[in-house]
Amino acid sequence: MLVGCHDLLGSLIRSALSTQPDLVVVADLSDPADPATAAATVGAVQPDVVVWNTGDDGFLGSEPALFTQARTTTVVATLDNGRRAALWELRPVPRPIGELTPDSLLAAIRDAARSRTDGARAHHT
Repeated sequence: MLVGCHDLLGSLIRSALSTQPDLVVVADLSDPADPATAAATVGAVQPDVVVWNTGDDGFLGSEPALFTQARTTTVVATLDNGRRAALWELRPVPRPIGELTPDSLLAAIRDAARSRTDGARAHHT
């Protein structure tokens, strides 16, 4: 699932994901969405991973609805206009993933999804 992935960064993220047969975008809220709307969509879609383009990922710690669905979701927050990213999981606690490149984004998505699937199905982003 993609949230707030617009403009050039959104195009780069979509391009990187579209070439990967094991990754499927199940929802796309391209316009910057408020956390309540995104949480409702996460609940309905239940993606393995949410790629959220945000200037400040601090609010994710105060949005338990994103992390308390029947199925836990991981959020990859892109920061600093796509120069950095952080991985948010159940606690929620961010885990920096460093400089954001297409390869580091794909690796973070696969790593997060791998811990939630048996490897038999495509990962839902």
